[in-house]
Amino acid sequence: MDSGSETSRDLVLIGGGHSHLSVIKQLAMQPIPGLRITVLSRDIHTPYSGMLPGLIAGHYHRDQCFIDLRKLCQWAGIRLFHSRATGIDTDRQLIHCDNRPPLRYDWLSINVGSTPALDAIEGAGQYGVGVKPIDEFLTVLEHWLSAISKASSLTVVGGGAASVELILAIQYRIQQSAPGASLQYRLVSADQRLLAGYPGKVSSYFDQLLRQRDIDFYPDYRVNAIDATHLSAEGKGPLDAGFTVWALGASSPAWLSDSGLALDKAGFVAVSEQLQNLSHQNVFAAGDCASFATRELPKSGVYAVRQGSLLARNIRHAIEGKALSRYRPQRRFLSLLATGDRQAVASRGRLFASGAWVWRLKSRIDSSFMDRFNHPGPAMLQTSPVDAVQRMRCGGCGAKVGAEALGQVLQRLAEEGQASIDTSVEDAAIFTPPSGQRMVQSVDFFRAFIDDPYLVGKIAANHCLGDIYAMGATPASALAIANVPYSQPRIMQDTLYQLLRGALETLQRADTRLLGGHSSEAAEL
Repeated sequence: MDSGSETSRDLVLIGGGHSHLSVIKQLAMQPIPGLRITVLSRDIHTPYSGMLPGLIAGHYHRDQCFIDLRKLCQWAGIRLFHSRATGIDTDRQLIHCDNRPPLRYDWLSINVGSTPALDAIEGAGQYGVGVKPIDEFLTVLEHWLSAISKASSLTVVGGGAASVELILAIQYRIQQSAPGASLQYRLVSADQRLLAGYPGKVSSYFDQLLRQRDIDFYPDYRVNAIDATHLSAEGKGPLDAGFTVWALGASSPAWLSDSGLALDKAGFVAVSEQLQNLSHQNVFAAGDCASFATRELPKSGVYAVRQGSLLARNIRHAIEGKALSRYRPQRRFLSLLATGDRQAVASRGRLFASGAWVWRLKSRIDSSFMDRFNHPGPAMLQTSPVDAVQRMRCGGCGAKVGAEALGQVLQRLAEEGQASIDTSVEDAAIFTPPSGQRMVQSVDFFRAFIDDPYLVGKIAANHCLGDIYAMGATPASALAIANVPYSQPRIMQDTLYQLLRGALETLQRADTRLLGGHSSEAAEL
């Protein structure tokens, strides 16, 4: 095997947001030799926020509004790890996760969006539901709608575009599915006027529309507390809370605070106009979680979508040692706001229009965006050129993972308390069965059918244990055979660590010791 297939660098994309979708597609169509890409995402199906009002109103099916990240990554030849980032160690270049071992990186990009800013509202964590994460919000909303006959009121706290579209969509859905339901609808905003960031004509249109649809609007009402029955604001009378939805301004993910990355005062990732972190040039960020040092942008998906192509290009140029391009946000863009009933409003500068044809235009644009990623077309992966310097690799015992790499992996596992591994043996294991018992032995071997080595280890060990249980035996010890793809030593160590860590966790639960085994370099895991 030549070294043209050797992995030499790791790029990790945290989050499956709008910007990263473009990065996945563009780097798949023009791969960087030696670069392994991993997407770390809490969602396998990532929602497109622009279609959320239409989904809630009942105009779309769920599959039309979610991008299948697994399918996209498989098409792109990119690993997808189903996990949530909980922290970053920039010194060791590790990403800590909620359900798996840490993940190393050479290059990192963050596109995790934002959540409603609830810290300043007493009781908000206990009462009401945030519109993000979207999948969690939809689950809670559907549960509430299923018992709508018992509901008395709906309150949406926000005042921006998301809150206006949301309350109109929910009202339309209720009127279509439960026409006999009698609810009071409230839209509460800390701003003096509705849609404060939009032209006056748009604000006036929706202000009148809310009145026509019997939705009460409470401006200049800055909520500071909520309990089981009421919303409160300083200097204002209490409001009946009912079912409360938080559609407020954005707050940053809490786990970024201890990352060592340069952050702005609100905790968002501080980036240059090249989308690079101000303190770590091997880290990029885009979308709602990014904050520019030179300008302040609204937290809007329209910017994240436009940043995707530039992010992909700058990641490529940074890895290749080329000059990066500056991000120039669009000064004006076409804004399309849904009104719940298959109609919409369009605005751009002085342009203003409304009606069913605007909804059809919006639907066509949204569906076209989704098709780019749910139906990316034939794979266009290019063959990576062979590195100028080639090293001979042979099979058999010569293909063994180096002793230094293997030793470091075993030492790391031992330090983490994986006591079921015996590091005192190398070429053979010695095991004495308990007196009077018979030995049952089995061997099995797996090609990786998923791209997460940690899960491959867990699944393989679990399957092998099952063969022992099927014989009515109790597992006591195991040997491992591990094939690790060709890569640079530090990357090979990480892959082998992830693989053995998964296997060891499964073996430990079965009170089974890993006594040793054989490790090899190979073309696949």
